[in-house]
Amino acid sequence: MQGMKSVPSFGAQGMEETFDMVLHLYYNGTVQQEQPPIKMNTRYPQDVYEAIKRFAQEDGRSFHNMVIWILRDYIRRRQGK
Repeated sequence: MQGMKSVPSFGAQGMEETFDMVLHLYYNGTVQQEQPPIKMNTRYPQDVYEAIKRFAQEDGRSFHNMVIWILRDYIRRRQGK
């Protein structure tokens, strides 16, 4: 059709790779944030540390990203979202 812009075609393989990359970035929390993170030291009871470490390994995340995911999940639930 004349005057219409074409949408780039990724092909099946390219689209799958793009989706995997976006999913990976979202899942692992590595997408750039608007504000720089606040740095702080924390201490964990041994049982909490071991549970988070196990969850992180099961989900293929770092310990830090697992803690962030858990906290964000808690905040969403607490806020009723």
